[in-house]
Amino acid sequence: MSLKVTICIKICRALSSASIKGAPRDIREVVRDRLITVCCLLRDLLDKGKSDHGLQEVDWAAFRNSASYERHLNLLGEIQRSDLKRLSEKEKLAVFLNLYHLILIHAYASGGNHVSKMSDKERQLFFHNSCFIVGYTVFSLDDIFHGIFRSNTRGGGWFSKQQIDEKLDSEKCALVLKSINPLVHLCVSHLTVGTAKLRIFSVENIEEQMRDCAVEFLERQVEIDLASRTLLLPHCFMEFKTDFGKTAADNLHFLRQYLSGQKLMDFDELCSRGTPNFKFLPKNFGACSVACPCGVTVLPGFLWVQPPELDHWERKRNERFNWTLERRREWKKQHPDRFQVVL
Repeated sequence: MSLKVTICIKICRALSSASIKGAPRDIREVVRDRLITVCCLLRDLLDKGKSDHGLQEVDWAAFRNSASYERHLNLLGEIQRSDLKRLSEKEKLAVFLNLYHLILIHAYASGGNHVSKMSDKERQLFFHNSCFIVGYTVFSLDDIFHGIFRSNTRGGGWFSKQQIDEKLDSEKCALVLKSINPLVHLCVSHLTVGTAKLRIFSVENIEEQMRDCAVEFLERQVEIDLASRTLLLPHCFMEFKTDFGKTAADNLHFLRQYLSGQKLMDFDELCSRGTPNFKFLPKNFGACSVACPCGVTVLPGFLWVQPPELDHWERKRNERFNWTLERRREWKKQHPDRFQVVL
């Protein structure tokens, strides 16, 4: 009997929650707002955890158990009822890039471990099993990466020819991008050294943001040795070689579009001598490293590019909070508690 009462209370609380009242908001706004919120929570957690030497490290278990994260999870339920059917190709890119990073952070918090601390088998299961219900459809990290972004190609290490079964998941297949956009490999972040910095994408300037992300990532990862005619590329150029082009010439043509400065000049000099010797960096799942002002290199496990409008967003949030606080104080003055005992 007590169990039934407890379940009924939880259902009543869920139905009265603001996150599931009324018509759902636009999926583009919901996913972006939730990702901005969770990134701000991580940033605040890192600021509190700084040591005297500038050391920052995400305590995923503490992050999961924080009151702010619980409120975030409550509002996250809005994603379950959102509509994905009317998205254009550009909107799909922005929404699913943000959704991928949102699921990733949620999976880190739920498991309490960063991907750098997992074995190869655990890592494979992590990307296969970490999922969200979006628009009444279950999406895993592999579904989004291999299914949506890579036009439903085969996921790494699994036996199926396609990531998403067209007969079993027809609604999910309808969201697959018409063609593979190789820039996705340079924009997806796992909060590791071998992937891009986490960015929050918007539909309005998704192409410009993806280009900036690719330029920054290749500037960090590509190395050119003119003496030995060697071109050192990120691991994704080897693992997903056909996504960047069918031939080596196609890969070089793609790469040249996103190089700049001295690296572009060295690249042109290297290619003028014939086809270079390709070498690839190993897959690096280590936590992100940044240089602190004191000169110490630390491992925060969290490195992201803050959107320019974030300051405005936080200022408006603080203004709303202060306004609500003032209204509450005024209301309490006008309506004193009759049952309050004055000592």
